[in-house]
Amino acid sequence: MALQGKGPIVLPLIYLEKGRVVRPAKGGFAVERDSAGEPVDVFDITDDLFSRFHSLYLIDVDGILSNRPQLDYLQEISRGQEVWVEAGPRVADQVIDVLVAGATRAVLSTDTISSVQLEVKHTLALTDEVALAIPASSGNVESLDKSLNGRRVDEVFEQALSWGVGHFVLTPPAEGWETMAELSKRGKVFVKGVRPEEMESLRASGAAGAVMEVGRRG
Repeated sequence: MALQGKGPIVLPLIYLEKGRVVRPAKGGFAVERDSAGEPVDVFDITDDLFSRFHSLYLIDVDGILSNRPQLDYLQEISRGQEVWVEAGPRVADQVIDVLVAGATRAVLSTDTISSVQLEVKHTLALTDEVALAIPASSGNVESLDKSLNGRRVDEVFEQALSWGVGHFVLTPPAEGWETMAELSKRGKVFVKGVRPEEMESLRASGAAGAVMEVGRRG
Protein backbone atom coordinates (compact mmCIF):
# COMPACT_ATOMS: atom_id res chain seq x y z
CA MET A 1 0.00 0.00 0.00
CA ALA A 2 1.94 2.98 -1.25
CA LEU A 3 1.24 6.62 -1.76
CA GLN A 4 1.95 6.82 -5.45
CA GLY A 5 -0.81 7.75 -7.87
CA LYS A 6 -4.06 9.60 -7.54
CA GLY A 7 -6.67 9.27 -4.85
CA PRO A 8 -6.60 9.47 -1.06
CA ILE A 9 -3.24 9.22 0.66
CA VAL A 10 -2.53 6.79 3.48
CA LEU A 11 -1.15 8.03 6.78
CA PRO A 12 0.08 4.92 8.63
CA LEU A 13 -0.98 5.09 12.26
CA ILE A 14 1.25 4.30 15.22
CA TYR A 15 0.70 4.70 18.95
CA LEU A 16 3.53 5.70 21.29
CA GLU A 17 3.41 5.29 25.07
CA LYS A 18 6.42 5.84 27.34
CA GLY A 19 8.72 5.57 24.35
CA ARG A 20 7.33 2.24 23.18
CA VAL A 21 5.14 1.35 20.22
CA VAL A 22 1.82 0.08 21.54
CA ARG A 23 -1.55 -0.95 20.18
CA PRO A 24 -5.05 -0.55 21.58
CA ALA A 25 -6.03 -3.48 23.79
CA LYS A 26 -8.73 -4.29 26.29
CA GLY A 27 -8.34 -1.94 29.23
CA GLY A 28 -5.69 0.25 27.59
CA PHE A 29 -2.68 -0.46 25.41
CA ALA A 30 -0.36 -3.41 24.87
CA VAL A 31 3.31 -3.16 23.92
CA GLU A 32 4.08 -4.27 20.36
CA ARG A 33 6.59 -7.12 20.39
CA ASP A 34 8.76 -8.82 17.79
CA SER A 35 8.94 -12.53 17.00
CA ALA A 36 11.31 -13.05 19.96
CA GLY A 37 8.87 -11.43 22.36
CA GLU A 38 10.91 -8.26 22.78
CA PRO A 39 9.39 -4.77 22.49
CA VAL A 40 9.84 -3.50 18.94
CA ASP A 41 12.18 -0.57 18.46
CA VAL A 42 10.21 2.60 17.73
CA PHE A 43 12.81 3.88 15.27
CA ASP A 44 12.90 0.57 13.38
CA ILE A 45 9.15 0.90 12.95
CA THR A 46 9.17 4.54 11.90
CA ASP A 47 12.13 4.04 9.53
CA ASP A 48 10.24 1.19 7.87
CA LEU A 49 7.09 3.28 7.51
CA PHE A 50 8.97 6.24 6.07
CA SER A 51 10.59 3.93 3.51
CA ARG A 52 7.11 3.00 2.24
CA PHE A 53 4.95 6.03 2.93
CA HIS A 54 5.34 9.77 2.52
CA SER A 55 4.21 10.54 6.07
CA LEU A 56 2.83 8.99 9.23
CA TYR A 57 0.29 9.75 11.93
CA LEU A 58 1.59 9.50 15.49
CA ILE A 59 -0.75 9.22 18.47
CA ASP A 60 1.08 10.22 21.63
CA VAL A 61 -0.72 8.28 24.35
CA ASP A 62 1.14 10.05 27.17
CA GLY A 63 0.14 13.42 25.78
CA ILE A 64 -3.50 12.46 25.43
CA LEU A 65 -3.93 10.69 28.77
CA SER A 66 -1.64 12.68 31.06
CA ASN A 67 -0.88 15.88 29.13
CA ARG A 68 2.81 14.93 28.97
CA PRO A 69 3.68 14.71 25.26
CA GLN A 70 6.82 12.80 24.36
CA LEU A 71 8.48 15.71 22.58
CA ASP A 72 11.98 14.18 22.75
CA TYR A 73 10.82 11.11 20.84
CA LEU A 74 8.92 13.26 18.36
CA GLN A 75 12.06 15.24 17.68
CA GLU A 76 13.99 12.06 16.89
CA ILE A 77 11.19 10.46 14.88
CA SER A 78 10.53 13.46 12.65
CA ARG A 79 14.09 14.30 11.53
CA GLY A 80 12.76 16.29 8.60
CA GLN A 81 10.05 13.75 7.77
CA GLU A 82 6.34 14.52 7.53
CA VAL A 83 4.59 13.56 10.77
CA TRP A 84 1.09 14.38 11.88
CA VAL A 85 0.94 14.30 15.66
CA GLU A 86 -2.11 13.84 17.88
CA ALA A 87 -0.76 14.53 21.37
CA GLY A 88 -3.83 15.84 23.15
CA PRO A 89 -2.97 19.54 23.39
CA ARG A 90 -5.30 21.39 25.73
CA VAL A 91 -4.30 24.94 24.76
CA ALA A 92 -2.73 26.74 21.80
CA ASP A 93 0.75 26.97 23.35
CA GLN A 94 0.92 23.18 23.59
CA VAL A 95 0.12 22.93 19.89
CA ILE A 96 3.11 25.13 19.14
CA ASP A 97 5.31 22.94 21.37
CA VAL A 98 4.39 19.93 19.23
CA LEU A 99 5.18 21.79 16.00
CA VAL A 100 8.50 23.09 17.32
CA ALA A 101 9.44 19.52 18.28
CA GLY A 102 9.09 18.47 14.65
CA ALA A 103 5.47 17.76 13.80
CA THR A 104 4.44 18.78 10.30
CA ARG A 105 0.84 19.11 11.42
CA ALA A 106 -0.49 19.12 14.97
CA VAL A 107 -3.89 17.58 15.57
CA LEU A 108 -6.26 19.15 18.08
CA SER A 109 -9.15 16.99 19.22
CA THR A 110 -12.55 17.95 20.54
CA ASP A 111 -12.30 15.27 23.23
CA THR A 112 -9.30 16.83 25.02
CA ILE A 113 -10.16 20.56 24.82
CA SER A 114 -12.75 22.13 27.09
CA SER A 115 -13.09 25.37 25.07
CA VAL A 116 -12.67 24.24 21.48
CA GLN A 117 -13.59 27.42 19.64
CA LEU A 118 -11.35 29.57 21.84
CA GLU A 119 -8.28 27.36 21.58
CA VAL A 120 -8.70 26.61 17.87
CA LYS A 121 -8.94 30.32 17.09
CA HIS A 122 -5.91 31.06 19.29
CA THR A 123 -3.97 28.32 17.51
CA LEU A 124 -4.92 29.50 14.03
CA ALA A 125 -3.71 32.99 14.93
CA LEU A 126 -0.27 31.41 15.39
CA THR A 127 -0.15 28.72 12.69
CA ASP A 128 -2.26 26.98 10.08
CA GLU A 129 -0.32 23.71 10.31
CA VAL A 130 -3.10 22.07 12.28
CA ALA A 131 -6.01 19.69 11.87
CA LEU A 132 -9.09 19.25 14.02
CA ALA A 133 -10.09 15.74 15.04
CA ILE A 134 -13.80 15.31 15.69
CA PRO A 135 -14.28 11.88 17.26
CA ALA A 136 -17.85 10.64 17.23
CA SER A 137 -19.99 7.78 18.36
CA SER A 138 -23.16 6.94 16.43
CA GLY A 139 -22.85 10.25 14.62
CA ASN A 140 -22.63 12.32 17.80
CA VAL A 141 -19.52 14.33 18.62
CA GLU A 142 -17.49 13.42 21.69
CA SER A 143 -16.11 16.53 23.39
CA LEU A 144 -15.09 17.97 26.73
CA ASP A 145 -16.68 21.17 25.46
CA LYS A 146 -20.29 21.04 26.60
CA SER A 147 -21.36 23.27 23.72
CA LEU A 148 -20.19 20.61 21.23
CA ASN A 149 -20.65 17.30 23.02
CA GLY A 150 -23.44 15.21 21.54
CA ARG A 151 -23.99 17.42 18.50
CA ARG A 152 -23.98 16.07 14.97
CA VAL A 153 -20.61 15.82 13.24
CA ASP A 154 -21.69 17.91 10.28
CA GLU A 155 -22.81 20.75 12.58
CA VAL A 156 -19.46 20.90 14.40
CA PHE A 157 -17.63 20.53 11.08
CA GLU A 158 -19.43 23.56 9.63
CA GLN A 159 -18.74 25.58 12.75
CA ALA A 160 -15.02 24.71 12.61
CA LEU A 161 -14.90 25.75 8.95
CA SER A 162 -16.14 29.19 10.00
CA TRP A 163 -13.23 29.42 12.46
CA GLY A 164 -10.76 28.80 9.62
CA VAL A 165 -10.04 25.08 10.05
CA GLY A 166 -9.19 23.44 6.73
CA HIS A 167 -8.04 19.92 7.70
CA PHE A 168 -10.15 17.44 9.64
CA VAL A 169 -9.67 13.98 11.10
CA LEU A 170 -12.96 12.10 11.35
CA THR A 171 -14.02 8.57 12.26
CA PRO A 172 -15.75 6.26 9.76
CA PRO A 173 -19.50 6.87 9.84
CA ALA A 174 -21.51 3.97 11.21
CA GLU A 175 -24.54 5.08 9.23
CA GLY A 176 -22.76 5.15 5.86
CA TRP A 177 -20.37 7.30 3.85
CA GLU A 178 -22.81 9.89 2.48
CA THR A 179 -22.03 12.40 5.22
CA MET A 180 -18.30 11.95 4.69
CA ALA A 181 -18.76 12.61 0.98
CA GLU A 182 -20.64 15.84 1.67
CA LEU A 183 -18.07 17.09 4.18
CA SER A 184 -15.19 16.23 1.84
CA LYS A 185 -16.55 18.77 -0.64
CA ARG A 186 -15.94 21.58 1.87
CA GLY A 187 -12.74 20.63 3.70
CA LYS A 188 -9.83 18.22 3.56
CA VAL A 189 -11.11 15.16 5.37
CA PHE A 190 -8.85 12.39 6.67
CA VAL A 191 -10.69 9.37 8.00
CA LYS A 192 -9.11 7.63 11.00
CA GLY A 193 -9.57 3.95 11.61
CA VAL A 194 -10.40 2.92 8.05
CA ARG A 195 -10.39 -0.83 7.48
CA PRO A 196 -8.85 -2.18 4.27
CA GLU A 197 -12.27 -3.29 3.02
CA GLU A 198 -13.50 0.32 3.38
CA MET A 199 -10.93 1.80 1.03
CA GLU A 200 -13.29 1.80 -1.94
CA SER A 201 -15.89 3.68 0.10
CA LEU A 202 -13.18 6.11 1.14
CA ARG A 203 -12.13 6.75 -2.46
CA ALA A 204 -15.73 7.21 -3.56
CA SER A 205 -16.34 9.73 -0.76
CA GLY A 206 -13.67 12.10 -2.06
CA ALA A 207 -11.83 12.13 1.27
CA ALA A 208 -8.25 13.38 1.15
CA GLY A 209 -6.79 10.45 3.02
CA ALA A 210 -6.98 7.53 5.42
CA VAL A 211 -5.36 7.25 8.82
CA MET A 212 -4.95 3.53 9.41
CA GLU A 213 -2.75 0.85 10.87
CA VAL A 214 -0.59 -0.96 8.33
CA GLY A 215 1.38 -4.18 8.64
CA ARG A 216 5.07 -4.30 9.46
CA ARG A 217 7.58 -5.74 7.03
CA GLY A 218 9.72 -8.62 8.11
